[in-house]
Order: sequence, then C-alpha cells, then structure tokens
Amino acid sequence: MIPFRNLINEMYARDISKKIRASLSRKMADGEYIGARPPFGFKRSDADRHLLEPVAHNAKIVQLIFENALNGMSASAICSILNSKNIASPSGKSWCPSTVLKILHNRAYCGTLEQGKSIRHGIKSKKRHTVPAPLRYVSTDSHVGIVSCQDFERVQLILSAKTQKNTKIAEKAKLILT
Repeated sequence: MIPFRNLINEMYARDISKKIRASLSRKMADGEYIGARPPFGFKRSDADRHLLEPVAHNAKIVQLIFENALNGMSASAICSILNSKNIASPSGKSWCPSTVLKILHNRAYCGTLEQGKSIRHGIKSKKRHTVPAPLRYVSTDSHVGIVSCQDFERVQLILSAKTQKNTKIAEKAKLILT
C-alpha cells in the first residue's frame, strides 16, 4: 500500500512542477520579472512586484561603472576606483572584477529583461543547463534602464574587443611555449 501512495505522491509532485513551470514561463513571456533578487541598482516596484525600478544611489554607481568602461578602463581598474571611494559592492564587501563584469554584461541595465538563461531537467535533478540565447525570454523596454542602450552596446563592443585581444595574446603565448 505504501509504494502505491509514494507513486501517487510523485505523480502529484510532477504535475505541480509542470504547472509552476508553465506559469513562470508565461510570466517571463509577458515581460514580468520573476527573479528572487533584482540586479544591483534596481528594486521591485511598490505598485507591481514584477516590475523593476532604479534605486537612485545605486544607479549612480552603475552609471559610473559604465562611464569608466566606455573610457576604456578594465574591470580591475574600475574596482580600484570604487574601492578607493569606499563604495560598497552588492555583497557589501569590496569590489572584484567579476562583479563589475557581471554588471557590464547584464542587459537589465539598458531596460531589457533576459530571463530563462538556465533550466533544471526534472524535479529531482540539481543540475542546471544553459539555455541557448535564441530560446531565452527577452523583453525590451520592460522597465526603465539605468544606461542607454547605445552605451550598453558600445561597452559590449569594447569588452568583446578586449576578449579577442586577450585570446590572440594567449594563442601566441601558447605557440611560443610549445
């Protein structure tokens, strides 16, 4: 009798899981923010908890990060500036390059929500898989951005050029060492 009850309970859990996933997918498709914690510089709107709105103090920090990146500064140099001004990071500790790069790569700062970047297969699985970019939920102008879309795209070009340059340098070093 107990194994049959366990089977019924597992079927019920799978059914609820499918319904929750469908509901969250619908909300993401409608452009509603469903994340647990908003990106640095944003808070949930008081009127609608599925909308993001900028926090004035933190938005200035994000703008400073983007301005420095547009001026060609590296993530490490931006961290040094923020730490020298005693500006707290999102975690409340000192700034590190990975945090700055995460901010610079996040489309939410130009008003575009990109959700559904990873999924879990099954209700018992802990592994997460990255979803290809064309299959993600993207909502443009879903909230007020902190930086303009033109500045965001220019920063992406600068970061991509630095990555390509570093890749070429690494390939040359690899050839020299072998």
